[in-house]
Amino acid sequence: MQQKILSIQVFLTCCIPLALISGPAMPDVIISILALIFIFLTFKYNLYKYYNNPVIIILFVFYFFLIFSSLLSDHIFHSFESSLFYCRFIFFTLSCWYIMENYNKFNRYFLFSISFSISILIFDGFIQYFFGTNLIGLPYKGDRLSSFFGDELKLGSYLSRMMPIFLAFITLIYSQNKKIIFFALLIFILSDLLIVFSGERTSLFYLLFSS
Repeated sequence: MQQKILSIQVFLTCCIPLALISGPAMPDVIISILALIFIFLTFKYNLYKYYNNPVIIILFVFYFFLIFSSLLSDHIFHSFESSLFYCRFIFFTLSCWYIMENYNKFNRYFLFSISFSISILIFDGFIQYFFGTNLIGLPYKGDRLSSFFGDELKLGSYLSRMMPIFLAFITLIYSQNKKIIFFALLIFILSDLLIVFSGERTSLFYLLFSS
């Protein structure tokens, strides 16, 4: 049973890069499900060792500080909307740690997922830039590229945040493979161009920082 649950965790985690393209709702649902699964596994298989970590302890202290701050707020219920379920990100982090420690092929599966997501966005972004519309007919309005994000204009934001993760996994798995490293650098340069074309200032900062 534990191995089947682990396979479900791997599948859901690998879906996150693609789910992020659809908007915030689906990734949030996936993260919440993964958090609940890890809470269940904690009690079922006594995974308390994962909580005995300075970073995790600091995150939980920060979470309880948020709860305490919400209790002191003039608008308690409104404040709780953002603070009460913040803990799902902590349990999601623990879930990722658990997966990487117990599923040997996870790194490769996740790298494939994030590589596919970035590659399809880069291809679609350049199609939109050169031909005026992307693969599903969303127009390029002449100032900012959007690709599949449409009116949300988050192409640069997505690429600037995903590229460091992509490069980290490439380095972790294929540091000795010159052809794959060359491919990764090519993807990095193309994503840099799209981030510039997207016109997002914050993304440009992330671009410079990660570069």
